[in-house]
Parts: sequence; structure tokens; C-alpha cells
Amino acid sequence: MIRYIRNNIITLQQAIGLDIHFMDDGSMVISGVHLKILRGQVTKVKAIERITRFKDLTDKLPKNIPVTVVLNGKGVLMRTNKGKLTDNLVSNLFPGANPHDFLYTLHDIDSEDNIVYIARRAFIEGVIKEIRDIGIRIMALTLGTNPVNAVLTFLYKEFIELHVPTLRIEVKERKIVSVVHENYKPAIYKEIEIGEMYYNTNQVLALGAALNLLSMPADKVHSDIKAPEINYLQKDYVYYKIFQFTGWAVLVTMLTLLLINFFVFNHYYSKNIKLVQSNAMTNVQLKHSLDANIRVDSSYNFFMRSGWNQVTMYGYFIDRVAALVPPSVSLTSIQAAPLHESVNVSDYIFTREKILISGESIDPTELETFSRAVKNINGIQAVAIKNYVYKAEIAAAIFIIEITIQS
Repeated sequence: MIRYIRNNIITLQQAIGLDIHFMDDGSMVISGVHLKILRGQVTKVKAIERITRFKDLTDKLPKNIPVTVVLNGKGVLMRTNKGKLTDNLVSNLFPGANPHDFLYTLHDIDSEDNIVYIARRAFIEGVIKEIRDIGIRIMALTLGTNPVNAVLTFLYKEFIELHVPTLRIEVKERKIVSVVHENYKPAIYKEIEIGEMYYNTNQVLALGAALNLLSMPADKVHSDIKAPEINYLQKDYVYYKIFQFTGWAVLVTMLTLLLINFFVFNHYYSKNIKLVQSNAMTNVQLKHSLDANIRVDSSYNFFMRSGWNQVTMYGYFIDRVAALVPPSVSLTSIQAAPLHESVNVSDYIFTREKILISGESIDPTELETFSRAVKNINGIQAVAIKNYVYKAEIAAAIFIIEITIQS
């Protein structure tokens, strides 16, 4: 499972193919294509045309995209080999030469002949170094026309000539018939249809090389030319993809944790706000309840302190007094247990043994007789007429009778 995940991470989804031809006059012609897999299909991102210097590639190629290179032209010798290959191929081609000084690739075509492309190791290593110095990551390198095999299936014409700067490749019924060394004028490259997309013939080798690179795990990429620099860049790209995936994975994990933390915090923060609001309302209600209890307790204490919790006979005495009122006397008010006049307003004390009766009288004699009659009521201890004042404007006297009842 881990191996499967790792392969998915390092599988190449983009690739750039470069076809480099070294001309007889010392110049070079570089063509290329940038391919990308989108929704399971290979798509051409851009084409690279008529580059004549390595440093000009810097602005044409995106960074950190794997590159596969095809070398042809001056410095790459093409030979036809008849029959089977032997281990001493270099010695057969260059008697007396050191085989270690040369690197070669083999292209099987549709005949008994094989085409061998051979170049000096120092030449190839120099090209690799120049390309590496401009920041291009080479994942694979080959010589000659071997990449054409990757595009033969997608060629729709029965016979076609593929012209590249230093070669002419003849294809018949999707099979290579011949490869001829021939310099071709760049201005007359033809456009052909390959897999429902259109390419110039000079881009075919770059296209085939890029197709060989796509959908391959970076550590499984095959390079016809084996070189320590290429092996190092392949491993380095694997580490780069794993590091890139790890970075994104950590970032996504952190963002996910932050989002989860945000939603959890927001949930409990909302609950906390509701709880605080509920607690505040409860405190307000509790305060109102406590204030009400204080008022009730104050009223109750006042009630108890004033003695209103005891049975009184004020109604009995008032009824008896009212029955004795003569016609010349009219009562205006009756106060049972009047407020003590000498106490502070904030500390109320009632004279529970007193009843005050206010009224008007037109006959002093009958008023006196009335007060004596009231005194004779059982339970009344004393009766006194106070504040007797005659008012001429009403032709009567106003009075207050203070009745003292037995405790």
C-alpha cells in the first residue's frame, strides 16, 4: 500500500521533450514539446521552436518539470548494423578505441538491419553539464531516432516522411522503412496530425521522448544513456516530489485541523454566549426575586413589630361608638392605632391602645354626653376630648376624641 501511494506521488504527470541537433557549421537547432496529462489524456501545453542556444531555453521552459533529451547531428555517428549485436560493437566500429570512451543506443527498425547511434562519452557529458548549468533537470537521454517508436501508433497516413534538422525518417504503414542523414531547411517543416493534435515534423523526436517519460514513476524512468548525473537527477526528482507532497499534505492537514478547531470553537463559543446570556437573565431574575423577598421580609417584620399579627377589637369598639353618636354630632374620621407622633418617619410605631375619632358638633352638651357614653362601653379605659375648636364659618365646633382601650 505504501509503495502504491509512493508511486502515485512520484508518477510523472508532465514532461518536456527536447530534440537537439548539432549542425555541421557548429550551430545547433533545438525543438521540443511540453506535454501534460489532464483528465486521463495527453495534452500539448506548448511547442518549442528554433532555439539555437542552451541559455535561451531558460525563459521557454517552466521550472521543475522533468526533461528528456534526444541528441542528433554532428558528434552523433549513425551506423547500420547488419545481423545480431555483439558485445564488442564499439571495437568493431572503431578498432583500437577504448569502448569506455563511447556511449551508444540501438534502434530496431522494420528490417533485418539495426541502426546504431554512437557518441563520445565526453561529448555527452559536456552536453549534460551545459543543460544542467541553466537549471534544466534531465531525467532521460537518448541518441538517434528511437523515440519515433512511441508515436508510430498515432500516425494516420499510410506513408509519410518525417523531416528533422539532420535526418529524414520514412514511415510506411506505421513502420519505419529507412533513416537517412540529411540536413533540412527549417522553414519548410510540415505540420502533421498525431493523436488528434498537430505537430511539426521536427517535433516528432521530442514528442516521442516526452511520451516515453509520462505516466512513469520517477525512479522507474528508463534512460538509454546511463550517466551518474542523470541517475542523480532522477533520485533528486523523486525526493523533490515526495518533499512537495509532504509539504502540501502537512499544509492541508494543518488547514483541516484549523478548520475543525474553528468550527468546534465557534460551536462552543456560541453555546458559551447563550449560557452567559442565560446566566445573566437568571441573575437578573434572582436579583428581582431577592429584592422582592427583602420587601416581603421588611413588610413582614414591620407587620410583626407593629403587632398586627395579634387579634384586635377595633371593629367592635368602632361599631359600639358609632351606635352612640347623637344627631348633633357628625363623625369625619376614625383612626385605630394611630402613629406615634414622637418617632422618626423611618421607624413607625403605632399606639395600639388608642382610637382617634374626629368630627363636628353643634351642641357641646350632647358632645360631652356622647363622650361619657363611650367611656361606659365595656373595655374602654378612658375617653378624652382634644382639640375642641369652634368654627364660625360652619357654625359648629371640630373635635378629636381620644379613646384608650384596655390592653
